[in-house]
Amino acid sequence: MSSIIDPIVLPPRRNNQHVLKMKLRIKEVIPFLAILVAAFAILWVYFYFTDRHNETLAYPIERVFKQSKFQIGDAILKEYFTTSHPSIYALDNSIYIDRGLEKGMTHWTEIDSDGRVSEYGLPYLEGASLRQRRQNDFYFYANNGYIHVGFYRHSIRNYNLADSLIDLVCLSHNEKLMLEQVGTGEERHLCFSYRHDEDGQRVPVLNLLHDKYHSYVERTMAYDGAFFTYGSYITYSSFHMPYVWVFSADGKYVQTITTRDSVPMPTLMHYKNATLYERGKTFNTNAASFVKDGKVYVFSQRVEQMAGEFVLDAYELQSGKYIESYRFPSRGAGNNLDIYSLLVYNNTLYIETEAGVFQVNNKK
Repeated sequence: MSSIIDPIVLPPRRNNQHVLKMKLRIKEVIPFLAILVAAFAILWVYFYFTDRHNETLAYPIERVFKQSKFQIGDAILKEYFTTSHPSIYALDNSIYIDRGLEKGMTHWTEIDSDGRVSEYGLPYLEGASLRQRRQNDFYFYANNGYIHVGFYRHSIRNYNLADSLIDLVCLSHNEKLMLEQVGTGEERHLCFSYRHDEDGQRVPVLNLLHDKYHSYVERTMAYDGAFFTYGSYITYSSFHMPYVWVFSADGKYVQTITTRDSVPMPTLMHYKNATLYERGKTFNTNAASFVKDGKVYVFSQRVEQMAGEFVLDAYELQSGKYIESYRFPSRGAGNNLDIYSLLVYNNTLYIETEAGVFQVNNKK
């Protein structure tokens, strides 16, 4: 008896080459997707928090323009801006340029009133701003502290001038005008104070009104600004509030300028461990200010982003009232939104912008 046995059909040998190729392609795509996601996140953060175009449309200033008495002169320090934008400080008619790290030290260039150039290294201090120079001693402000650095021994000493310091300006070798948080609990608020180093006591100069903020960090961000000394006066320009506070050169209160933009108090938001400005509810207002001939001049950021010109608003020092505004060509210096700071060197006013440092001339 015979039987027929069907042949066994073996399954075809599986070719894993295409699977391997697919895995390789996936591995190639994953880094690209990661970069794409990261780029999208960066763009989202940028447009969410720094959309300056939309800012300029809110809280505009109604200005009365008059013929400008100011004009932009020549640029200085061009050779230091060829590859980067260094930090620039002007103290006692000398310019100090932070050139960045070099062999573990911060490379400084000093240009004195006669144009003599000195190069030296100082210990690196993260986020520190130069505030004073006394012969061979340098004093920096950073992270609520006043830091002394010796020139030769490179010794570093930290001084706590206040429990919650926002910023300070030196009036003399031993005197300072400070913006600090004072009080406890619900009574916490900001105050401009005078301090003499020898006795260590602080004298209130101007108590600011109580605000909606709850911590030192929030107030540091909300009241962020810059002191500037020019002639017989000191101004503190608030970057996110419509205020410029004016003091005499010896630290006495003179006037509060309420700028015409009426920008609201900054709104802050918390994300994980970070405190951020909330987009659409926090605005840039004043970039810099100075006092001259009985007027307070303010470079406002509430301007349309127009290339090639600066806008300067004038307020009466005695009354604080708005007077008039000026437009003048920037000669390559940018516009109000590009301003970093004002500087005084050899008794001459300069403006620092993204493009460099330029002289500001006042036509008689």
